[in-house]
Amino acid sequence: MKKQKPESLFTEIREIYPNKISLIKKTIMVTVIVQHEVSDFTEWKKFFDADEPNRAKAEVKLPGLYTSVNNPNDVTMIFEAPDAEIYSKMMSDPQLQETIKKAGVVSSPKASILKKH
Repeated sequence: MKKQKPESLFTEIREIYPNKISLIKKTIMVTVIVQHEVSDFTEWKKFFDADEPNRAKAEVKLPGLYTSVNNPNDVTMIFEAPDAEIYSKMMSDPQLQETIKKAGVVSSPKASILKKH
């Protein structure tokens, strides 16, 4: 039986070095900055908080959640993910896309996926 190609470099590294994964994760993490406007921050936050188990399952962390000083419904989130592919896969989940609509996101998200040098 032919071995399947790993979905990401992170998966491949995890298979090769299972005892070193915490060190390796730090070297290939990406930071994702997402900004969008919501109709009501308080209502949106309820949906966002309810999605935490899905972020945890994808190993996506949230080191920062911000709102604009000029508009409390202008939200910026800073995520850390094992790699860009894992983050993109999480975001393309149809259930998450439906939740985003229900949560009251009123603008197209602006996202930047960054790697640290």
